Amino acid sequence: MAVPDMITLETMEKSSLLLKYAAENISDNAKKATFVSAATQIEACRDANANNQWTPATAGQFWTSYIDLCSLISPVNIDTLTASQALLPNSKYTLPQLWVRRYIILFVFLLTVSVTLSFVTTAVTSVNTEMNTLITSANTTADGIVKSLAILRRKIGADDQFAASTDADVQIETGKLETALPILYAAADKLFAKSNSVPELVLAHYPKCQDNQNPETDTCYKKGGGGIAKSINDAQENVENYRFFSRRLSDRVEISQSRIDLVKATLLPMLLGMTGAVAYVIRMMSEQIRTSSFSSSSPIRNIARVMLGALAGVAIGFTGVLANSAVSGAALSFISGYAIEPVFATFDKIAATFK
Repeated sequence: MAVPDMITLETMEKSSLLLKYAAENISDNAKKATFVSAATQIEACRDANANNQWTPATAGQFWTSYIDLCSLISPVNIDTLTASQALLPNSKYTLPQLWVRRYIILFVFLLTVSVTLSFVTTAVTSVNTEMNTLITSANTTADGIVKSLAILRRKIGADDQFAASTDADVQIETGKLETALPILYAAADKLFAKSNSVPELVLAHYPKCQDNQNPETDTCYKKGGGGIAKSINDAQENVENYRFFSRRLSDRVEISQSRIDLVKATLLPMLLGMTGAVAYVIRMMSEQIRTSSFSSSSPIRNIARVMLGALAGVAIGFTGVLANSAVSGAALSFISGYAIEPVFATFDKIAATFK
């Protein structure tokens, strides 16, 4: 007499899970009729096996009924029901519950880092733009001081005091210096403060000169007193100190901005792409838990999607895909990670043109 093989026996044993799920969730009358027929046939096959009446025809009847049952409740199957209902060893969570918790933690982490980086890059870019504007303005002021000093050298010599001179031209140029030097001092102090407002993770802070340090040789900033120089040499020294500082500061601004641009073009789009992918995975797992369709292979597929989301984010942010869109690059990176299918469909079309 024929006997069912091990796979058939195992499937018959576990089919009760499918029957229970179908009975609890099928509401359509047409599907109910199919379910009743499939359930009746499966139970008849079980009785045949229990009574040693199993035949090849019974096997065919069982698998036909099993196919009908699986079609009714697809994509739910034995694997998804087991994963959704069985607690993991030494745990109070099922497989989908465990992974949802993990992805929520990952999502909060990625979102926090992404928002922080977005704020830092925007703030540093704004500070760098302000410093460049201030340097340009201060350079104009310094040029005006140099011109006034050149006139005073011709009038009173390099070492003479100019504040007490009665010469009309000297008084005019001295008046210009009285106006320009405090502006230059204030601009330099403001530049120094703004430079050191950039986080040290982006750029090391510019040191202030101590009493025994020279700004030319020690690469430090000599903070101005806000007063007026009393001689041409004093004024010239103040201008030269500013020139040393502004040239070094311009280099620092360029270094700072290049680092920020690198973060904005690579790391930030990658993080935003991963954040979008994780948001999609959490939403999808929530639906899978509701419908009992989370399978044992879902975790690895979700991890793969997060990695592809990171790649999609970099592709959008770094290569400039959709650069002319009205949507910001950060938003595009997040959207590309959330909906990777259209992104990679576009890449597939591009790749197909080279075949």
